[in-house]
Amino acid sequence: MTFKEWCKKRNELMTKFKRIFKFDCPMDESKLFIDIFKLEEYVNGEDEESLSESIIKKYGKEADDIVDELIDLIDEIPLAPTEYEAKGLLKIARAINGTTK
Repeated sequence: MTFKEWCKKRNELMTKFKRIFKFDCPMDESKLFIDIFKLEEYVNGEDEESLSESIIKKYGKEADDIVDELIDLIDEIPLAPTEYEAKGLLKIARAINGTTK
């Protein structure tokens, strides 16, 4: 998955989140990932309930599935650079010093 594909998937999930929860998904400092601690404050479940149980009780199973997908998305972010062909001055500089592409 490319970063662009990851962003598209994240945006789709964020739209679904807002449609169901009726508020924007709380985000961490990077604005890339869901902030579970803030979400737990917003949902305000009973002390003995898990976040998942509170979400299902208030918003339904689909809402819980979306939160799970947003959490899983954290591990799916493509951090490794993809191969690309250098162009312009970068290509010339690499050719001069003997590195590839």
